[in-house]
Amino acid sequence: MDLSSCRGDLPLHCAIEFGKGDHFPIDACCKTVFYREFLSIDWRNADEKPLQDQRHPHQQWRLTGQFPETEMASEISLVHSVVVHFGLHYQEFLCQSNVARSGLDPFRRGYPAHAVHPARWHCWRLLSSGLSSGAWTTGAGVGPIWTVLRPGEDMRIVVVGAGVVGSHLAERLSAEGHKITIVDADPALVHRIDDRLNVQAIHGNAASPKSLRKAKADSADLVIAVTDRDETNIVVSLLAKSLGAKKVVVRLRNLELSSSASPLLPEDYGADLIINPVDATAEKLLRLVQNPGAFDVFDFADGEMVLWGYQISKGSPLDGIVLKDLRKRYDRVPGLIVAISREAGLVIPRGDDELRDGDQIYVLLPRSKTEEFKAIAHPEAESVDQVVIVGATQLGLEVARRLEGVVKSIILVEKDRNTAEKASETLEKTLVLHGNIADPDFAAENRIGDADFFLSLENGDAENLTNALLVNKLGVRRILIRTEQPQFLPILKQAAVGEAVNPRRITVSAIMRELRRGRVIAVSQVGDSGAEAREYEVTADQAVCGKKIMDLHLPKDSIIGAIQRGDEIFTAGGDSVILEGDHVIIFALPEAVNAIEKVFTRRRGILR
Repeated sequence: MDLSSCRGDLPLHCAIEFGKGDHFPIDACCKTVFYREFLSIDWRNADEKPLQDQRHPHQQWRLTGQFPETEMASEISLVHSVVVHFGLHYQEFLCQSNVARSGLDPFRRGYPAHAVHPARWHCWRLLSSGLSSGAWTTGAGVGPIWTVLRPGEDMRIVVVGAGVVGSHLAERLSAEGHKITIVDADPALVHRIDDRLNVQAIHGNAASPKSLRKAKADSADLVIAVTDRDETNIVVSLLAKSLGAKKVVVRLRNLELSSSASPLLPEDYGADLIINPVDATAEKLLRLVQNPGAFDVFDFADGEMVLWGYQISKGSPLDGIVLKDLRKRYDRVPGLIVAISREAGLVIPRGDDELRDGDQIYVLLPRSKTEEFKAIAHPEAESVDQVVIVGATQLGLEVARRLEGVVKSIILVEKDRNTAEKASETLEKTLVLHGNIADPDFAAENRIGDADFFLSLENGDAENLTNALLVNKLGVRRILIRTEQPQFLPILKQAAVGEAVNPRRITVSAIMRELRRGRVIAVSQVGDSGAEAREYEVTADQAVCGKKIMDLHLPKDSIIGAIQRGDEIFTAGGDSVILEGDHVIIFALPEAVNAIEKVFTRRRGILR
């Protein structure tokens, strides 16, 4: 069937019988969503060149390959949905096996009163009108139509601030297909971003309406203000929201402005969400102290499940064990190893993988079973009784405050006498000492070497690295330091004196995690690779509901770690059936994240 005369004016709801050799015109960019049964189909032009990211108008592409022999029965996995992007307009063409064009009224171009793409709005309107409960046919004697009701949304995002946080956010969001504009007053930063990333970079004062209008913040789906100044971020937030930005996220460093004790709410700043680096970093440090064997800790299922990062050391019972033999050696292994991090990168393990000294493993297990796993992985692990913090900085004070009541003894060391005196007035159960950790007599007199955890949280990276090198010789069990500059991370790793927490990277992860909410219950960025652990709540209208995990055809770089069903939490197997109300926790490497998103946000078809 030749569709070359259709151009871009097909009505929204068309049923097209695609066949080998059919032609379909595109005006800007055409992407297809293929399910497992259609992997043999691809788009090629007249010269037999595969369609990659062609953006030339009026190209003609030919559909090649063979449809499966299986009849298109009532399975959403047999859907073939084509989404064509015409400027700002989306049109969705619903494919059916035996009809050339439906009799449904076309939904003409243009947006409805609310700010939703018309194709999505119309599909949801049809669904909500009850058509999903029975047969939906297009004329006498024709079959059902299958469709995807929630194609991935590409957002227009403005990032204000081209520093470490802003550039990382722009890079991550751009890689997901969003249209990114980044604004900064520093021409050098703008030039660097323009050279390195596929985003629009604008030089200008973002705290001015002119610059924000130039960046089209007035029509943006999201504005993220992450400059180095809280005052600038607040002004950007107020201006962006007044200009018409749909959502605004702001980074504020001052806890007095962003904590629950603040008299001002996020909406008073024009913000929908406020992220505080001190709060996010303090929370991460608290979790690490509470889980002394872990280098990373993430909560899922309302805190009932834990993704626990653990490094295998020489002599550990896990050193040299093959995964398939793990359960043979230990009758009950309370969890599932979902990833292994090595020098080559992060991988999803298989049964024949061998754990080795230096491996960093991620284990998903019930919180109530963490002690059981520690007994297997590190039987000599000790409790945390004493923590030494260096630096009465905003972060140092916040960490000390959160640790009070969690550990028996907290010592805060501060070089400046006045700062130390103020800290002692603020903290209730922390021993504040005025002194220099670099002084051997001071360290010996106060038995710094007896600490279970040593946290160097001064504002300078060089000071923190020096502190780590000094106390490493004293016998401290574990050293954590704060570093703002990523270039210090390999130095610390090579010196093997401790671990680093980077507030800027933690901020990026916190913002990305919050941006995911609404589609998923919880998201955690795992390591620096872009891998994610996600928790989805399954509803009755999702395509995954009622299916076995083996039938989901998940990408190989992903694994379902556990399912929470009511009060029960269990490790999922291929025969496990996903039911309505389940909370599914899944781990995915970067290349599988988008595919997982499609699987778990896909809605059931409108079936007969």
